[in-house]
Amino acid sequence: MAGRVLVQPFPLPEAVRAQLPGGLLEVPLDEGVKCLADVLEVVDLTYPEIHVRYALIALNGQMAPLDTPVGDGDRVMILPNVVGGL
Repeated sequence: MAGRVLVQPFPLPEAVRAQLPGGLLEVPLDEGVKCLADVLEVVDLTYPEIHVRYALIALNGQMAPLDTPVGDGDRVMILPNVVGGL
């Protein structure tokens, strides 16, 4: 399977910013990348500073479970898990 998934982490860690022009990481779709969990594994191995384990994940603007299949041109957003209150 050919193609790529674009990954945009928010906020982009300072240590990674210089390595990702435009703030986007491209993950190629190959035999090992079939779902969101696979994409996040590639991101975690490449840029552990992004802390995908503690993030909320959106696929094409919608929150999605990690077993959701990904396809060419999909956009994954990695959002910080924010806790708040009084």
